[in-house]
Amino acid sequence: MTEAYKYKAFISYSHRDRAHADKLFRALESYRVPRRLVGMRSDKGDTIHTRVGQLFRDRDELPAAEDLNAEVKKALTQSEFMIVLCSPAAAASRWVNREIIEFKKLTGERRILSVILSGEPFASDHGRPENECFPPALRYKLSEGGTIAQERAEPLAADLRPEGDGERRGLLKLVAGLMGIGLDALIERDLQRKMRRVMAVTAASVAAMLGMGMLTYEAVTARQEAERARNEAEGLIEYMLTDLRQTLFSVGRIDVMAKVNEQAMEYYEHQGDPEKLSAESRERRARILRAMGVDDDGLGNQDAARAKFKEYLRTARDLWEEDPENPERIYAYSVGIHQLGYADYTDENLEEALPQFKKALEVLQPIVGPDSQNGRYLRQAALLNSSLCATYVKRNHNLDDAGVFCRDTIQLGERLIALEPQNPKLRYEQNFYVSWLGEWLAVTGNDEEALAKIRESLELSNRLVSREPQNKRWREQNIELSRRYAKHLSLQSKSGEALKYLLTARETAQRLVKADPSNSYWASLLADLNTLIQKEQNNGGS
Repeated sequence: MTEAYKYKAFISYSHRDRAHADKLFRALESYRVPRRLVGMRSDKGDTIHTRVGQLFRDRDELPAAEDLNAEVKKALTQSEFMIVLCSPAAAASRWVNREIIEFKKLTGERRILSVILSGEPFASDHGRPENECFPPALRYKLSEGGTIAQERAEPLAADLRPEGDGERRGLLKLVAGLMGIGLDALIERDLQRKMRRVMAVTAASVAAMLGMGMLTYEAVTARQEAERARNEAEGLIEYMLTDLRQTLFSVGRIDVMAKVNEQAMEYYEHQGDPEKLSAESRERRARILRAMGVDDDGLGNQDAARAKFKEYLRTARDLWEEDPENPERIYAYSVGIHQLGYADYTDENLEEALPQFKKALEVLQPIVGPDSQNGRYLRQAALLNSSLCATYVKRNHNLDDAGVFCRDTIQLGERLIALEPQNPKLRYEQNFYVSWLGEWLAVTGNDEEALAKIRESLELSNRLVSREPQNKRWREQNIELSRRYAKHLSLQSKSGEALKYLLTARETAQRLVKADPSNSYWASLLADLNTLIQKEQNNGGS
């Protein structure tokens, strides 16, 4: 149980960010905890209430003095948490920095929650101090004397930027941290609210468009209303494909993602011939098809997935041919070729997959030069290099080329992380890239280096899980890398150690399968782990 505090959190911010502070304050004050969670015990052992609790923020500029005023100091001692709104203005504010130092003296490091508004975390480490968003007292720990030390701190951050968590997920992350509630529990309830609203509005939009078609005697009004309804429906579909899908990805709910995509596709089915849609609508419809294919694949429906990937590629190719210099069309076409190649790769049709990966990379080349700063394009280049690395390694052929692709993948991954250091998905993918370099080292006979590199990838995965333990995708990766590491331990006759990793991975897999029994991939992981455990036990592991 935590001790009683007057304030749930002290909000520290630069007054140049007042508008953001006002918005966040209102969002936290008005947030209602889902009814099913109220009355339960938090991770800290406290009873969960309907509201977050009382918040403190100073409303006026601090006086031009060398120390914090008495009201602020008193509020700091009465606050369970501190929320720091991070931006270049906050990083340059001596008052924000002083408030952080004072709070750290009182409570230590762990009760400070950072909210990234703008700028970049740790940009000052890369020669861009003007873009830094973390104040010095956040970036570094305090010494025993209460001054800023040289030891790096790892702030707990919710990233409200569009390229980060986004506003809604960032708010849920913050509430989860304040109240000691699992993020996935909040997300599940929030999704149910949004799903009801999304489906209702989408259905209403479709009905409005169908109704407008019959009102021919009011043609002008009908066109205006239809355009309004179309814009509203397609705005919702864009939300389904971006923020909602990202949230569902983190909790591993493939079944819910599939239902969302079906709802979105129903809208386009009412539009008639897809070829008569605008280019933007055709592109969005194709993205839904690809998402549906990914979900079908996760649910074990490979034939259905492949059919949707083919239709996505057909549309992406047509749009590219209409405007071959358009970077977005180049990117989508490359993604389509890669996706179909990856379906062959997962079916072990490596000879079919290889030329498709090469073609996809060739198509992408005009938009991923050495000076490119576009994260989406660079990420696609990294994924393609990784696919080529893995295919060559699996074929145990052209190993010199494989090494080039494996190392290029890691370099691209490092460029991406430097561009978006707070994007955990990039670190998730980099973990796989590191492990594939380990696999390449293994097939080239460098067993000790291979084991060390795969262990490195697993340790990076452990770090990701510890930062966001509720994220089921991170745990899925941890299982895969544990299994891979155990395989190489076994090859070096270390069955006992291999068994330890397999048993831990199996416990995680069992929890995942229990959370979503419809996820066929998780079920297959669990079955494979059971087989490997039996094998290691037979080999003398204990």
